[in-house]
Amino acid sequence: MVRFQLGAPDLYNIGVFMFKLHHIDIWVNNIADSLKFYQALGFNKINEFDNIEQNKKIILLELNNIQLEIKHHYNDSCEHNKVICSDNKVFGLSVNNIHEAKLFIENKKLTNEKIIIKTGILGQQYFLIHDPNGILIEFIEDC
Repeated sequence: MVRFQLGAPDLYNIGVFMFKLHHIDIWVNNIADSLKFYQALGFNKINEFDNIEQNKKIILLELNNIQLEIKHHYNDSCEHNKVICSDNKVFGLSVNNIHEAKLFIENKKLTNEKIIIKTGILGQQYFLIHDPNGILIEFIEDC
């Protein structure tokens, strides 16, 4: 768990902001082969979401309380399925309050990107930003 003390004076009243790893998120070309591979490493399948309308399939795996989301777009031309896509590497940080997390990121000026809070197909609110090296980070509210 990483602990951040809020830096902006007007945010000190919120207290200590705590982040913890929520999940690792990877986009794959062959979801069946990926599932076999990670299960061979000891990951257990905990859920599966198949949403053809959104061109997406997600399989949730877990090992030692760490979730791995393997994702696939059915349309092979989708950039997420290509190895060259920088957004095929994502990790998620869990937060207690998604709006406070957004405010924290904005006040620290950690991104120039517009932060848009969305509700994912798993029902949790989240937003995405890139780190300085282009790795996508998902901030997701724990329910």
